[in-house]
Amino acid sequence: MNKLTTALIGCGSRGMGGHLKVLEGAEDLELIAVCDIIEDRAKAAAEQFADGKVEVCTDYVEMMKRDDLDTVIISTHAATHAEIALEAIRRGKHFIVEKPLSTSIPDGRKLAEAAEKAKIKAMVCYQIRFMRFCEEMKDVCREIDPVQILLSHPRGMMKPQFLNPDPFCGIHDVISHHIDLASLFMGRDPTAVFSSLRRNSFTDTDAVDNITVCIEYGEGDAARTATLVSSIGAAGIGDLFYVIGSKGLVSRAGGNELVVKRSNDEKPRKVELPAAAGDSTRQLHAHFAQWVRDQDGKVAPRSTLRDGLNSLLISLATFESQKTGKKIKLADFDGMAG
Repeated sequence: MNKLTTALIGCGSRGMGGHLKVLEGAEDLELIAVCDIIEDRAKAAAEQFADGKVEVCTDYVEMMKRDDLDTVIISTHAATHAEIALEAIRRGKHFIVEKPLSTSIPDGRKLAEAAEKAKIKAMVCYQIRFMRFCEEMKDVCREIDPVQILLSHPRGMMKPQFLNPDPFCGIHDVISHHIDLASLFMGRDPTAVFSSLRRNSFTDTDAVDNITVCIEYGEGDAARTATLVSSIGAAGIGDLFYVIGSKGLVSRAGGNELVVKRSNDEKPRKVELPAAAGDSTRQLHAHFAQWVRDQDGKVAPRSTLRDGLNSLLISLATFESQKTGKKIKLADFDGMAG
């Protein structure tokens, strides 16, 4: 089976440390170009591949004119995700884009709609979806009909580049994955958000360093709620995932062990999961390639631009809720929060 060709756009820490390291030796994707506005970074990325056949570029528009380029991986600053992804759509390139999907809701919607119209296959890089515990929890959630979800992901201090007031930095950079998981486990689109977030509890950088957010799914008597809690002042506590459903429950407190109860009459039992089957970003790449090759609709994408748009809505609504002190109805929310 021939590999799909790909190019990495953005050779910073996420591009180099996340995507590039798993592209070497990949069975599904062949890296043929790297692009960065800083030429030395692009050269450093290309040098990771000993065969010397990786093109170095500083202009992604010119690079995407290559007829032999099938796909691109976008790992640049969030503010440029939408414009680069739209160029990929115009050039007929399928793509993976790092989270967040974009920095504005209108841009995110435009991007999702453009990809669908052009029949471009695109995924947001929520690689935690490809971890074994996540796959198992999602399957159990489909059986137990989630009513309440609690996800807690404590952290220690973050690197300096993430400690700034930008809405997508601070603890928000971490919790974005868990915002995505809440919607994945719930199996519904979010409808409203109410949040409390704080800055300068642990640093003087004005970064968001602790957050509590309640996400509603559905309306009225059919409503369900997910609560997410995270902080950069809680190193060593460990993750906690609880999903309580009308027909059972599933939980995870770190490690590869789940507690599962699939009916109200069943006693909770522990399920030991097999060891992880490799790097989750590599698995995301492989699934993306499989989906791109699929011509018969047999492969369902596991992380779509619509998933990214839902997470973007929730993320920006947390800031609006904090600012106004009100619950934000997502159907009416279309603005940037500062």
